[in-house]
Amino acid sequence: MIGAPLVVTHNKATPQWAAELFEQILAGATCGPSEVTLNWYNYKRLWSTGKTWSDESSTDDDVLTVRINAGTFELDQRLTVIHEAAHCIIGVEYQHGRRFYRTAFPLEWEYGIPQ
Repeated sequence: MIGAPLVVTHNKATPQWAAELFEQILAGATCGPSEVTLNWYNYKRLWSTGKTWSDESSTDDDVLTVRINAGTFELDQRLTVIHEAAHCIIGVEYQHGRRFYRTAFPLEWEYGIPQ
């Protein structure tokens, strides 16, 4: 919701760097949800995965939940956080198409790839 204050909550397992990065990306966006819950889970595998969805029980499509299944590869964790933030910005109804990647790729270059 444009103009509404952004509220981001996260579970205790969420690393501080991930919460701060996620909030920074969403705060800099010109559109996106008004409320997001970020849930982090650690897994003993290399790669991370993520999923973003709107709460079906809510009447407000502006409330999203993000789940990060964090693997052990730190750069992949960071890129997964950025990837899911891009889903929040453009809306969960858009999948991995042109609109999504026009948002995600610039964010990955700005926030994700170390110099």
